[in-house]
Amino acid sequence: MSNPTKAASSGNGMHLPTTTSAYLLIRQLASELYTRDQCLKEMFRNCVYGCMPRGEYKPDLVRVEITLVPNHPLSPGRPALLILDYGRGFTDADFKNFGHLGPTGQHGTEYLYGGSQKCIGRLGGLNLVRAIHEDEDIHSGYYVITRTSAKGRVKFLHYTPYGVETNTLSIEELNPDSSELGQYRNIKGSFSLIVIPDTVYKSAEEVRSDLIWHLPRTKDMLMSVKVNGEPIQPPPLEKNFKQAGKIKAYLGRAKVGDNDYGIWLVDADTGFRCAFAQHLTDHQLPYPLRSRDLKGEIIIPGLLNKQNANRGSLSPKFLRSAEWRKIRDTLLLHFCEFAQDLLGDDDVFNPNDPSEAMMMDIADMFDAAFGVPEIEGGDLPGVVAGDRKLPPDEPKKKGDKRPTKRLRAGHRKHPSEGKVRGRAITIDGETYILRKSPNMGPMKFAEVVVPKMEGSFEADLRAPKEIRYNPMFLLKCGSPKADQEHRLWRVLTAVNMERVTDPTEVELNAAETRSKLGKGKKKSPPQV
Repeated sequence: MSNPTKAASSGNGMHLPTTTSAYLLIRQLASELYTRDQCLKEMFRNCVYGCMPRGEYKPDLVRVEITLVPNHPLSPGRPALLILDYGRGFTDADFKNFGHLGPTGQHGTEYLYGGSQKCIGRLGGLNLVRAIHEDEDIHSGYYVITRTSAKGRVKFLHYTPYGVETNTLSIEELNPDSSELGQYRNIKGSFSLIVIPDTVYKSAEEVRSDLIWHLPRTKDMLMSVKVNGEPIQPPPLEKNFKQAGKIKAYLGRAKVGDNDYGIWLVDADTGFRCAFAQHLTDHQLPYPLRSRDLKGEIIIPGLLNKQNANRGSLSPKFLRSAEWRKIRDTLLLHFCEFAQDLLGDDDVFNPNDPSEAMMMDIADMFDAAFGVPEIEGGDLPGVVAGDRKLPPDEPKKKGDKRPTKRLRAGHRKHPSEGKVRGRAITIDGETYILRKSPNMGPMKFAEVVVPKMEGSFEADLRAPKEIRYNPMFLLKCGSPKADQEHRLWRVLTAVNMERVTDPTEVELNAAETRSKLGKGKKKSPPQV
């Protein structure tokens, strides 16, 4: 029998390239884990923590200056981003932890409310260096210049992926008037200065726009932050306020053109945003708190150390815990109705939500059986039909409002992209508009509504009837396919209850319509 170890080391087999630690930092952690604004936020947060006394969180002590300079001694001919805090500076223990990735065990999750428990935020600075971000230059990096005393020599570190991989990161000492400090030569007091050479930022306005939404917004959490010498303040909180226990909410309606939309879950102890509601499932965060038509912040104690690695959501372990279930129950009991009042019945479809995608699959079944209704989007604002493609020999004419490709209701990334609030479907020759409406009670799933004429109680015979379904209706029949079938049956029952009054006839008509439909997709979206 041959020796597999010997054969593998003989050099006769195919060489398998491996990813080294330096490239792992660049490709997986530095470049793909965070977006640009998240990277800036991580460096800013580290400066904030550096201004705090050990174990305490005092926002009024924070002094942070961020400056974009066109030509710095450490970045000749290229713009450099300088991030300065007048905090305690890097101690020897801080530097030792700085060279270690992941939790060190020195600081528990209670230290600064868990703000540094993962110890990978420093990697965000690598992604702000253009040579690393674009060229994968493992020898590029950023610089740390710091001092813990009121005066004297400063410590200097060049933090690079190659230095981390080869364990060759070294700390030097410089005179306080050295050119490496640039505009901060002879700076007074303790400080920490991050110099990001050849930065990806091109203007101070880009820096402001990336940072402004990551600043704490409540009055007791406001900090002194300057960008190119000008103080910046976070946008004001939404005016609609509600509190239940220690949880607070500032919510409003998102408008076309808003730079910020959707709801963020915010850590009450630090004021930092921790999770975007859209990143949670409907099972984890109740409807309509995940709606993109709402915006604002829900402030909850103890979230900062429960973030996941990419800082956009919460850890799966925490979302399965009894602690989160208690928070979710509080949101469901006290804040969902508050959000519904702001939203009303005017909500968009979200194709990324498995429950709503299931309703679109049901609508597809009606399209396949009865055809796509002939409607014009201009006559019914916010309503789209399903599949409708023009034949190859029928070119689209100027002004033709018919879609030339499939329009998935609610398929958008921002409220300004056009809000789809209804899906036109045909059932047994009659056109209906499928809409969401949470205000019908938890036990009812669907109902048919006849639109009224504006300013009148009379029916508007020109407008199609509406099938409104309840997105808050929670159902688990054992499988996604069974859930879809139950919802389909409830839609058919609601349609026939509006047509006839005899319960037996309602059941028979619904069964007859169901027999005309196909089986739908073989694979339904997973139930949340």
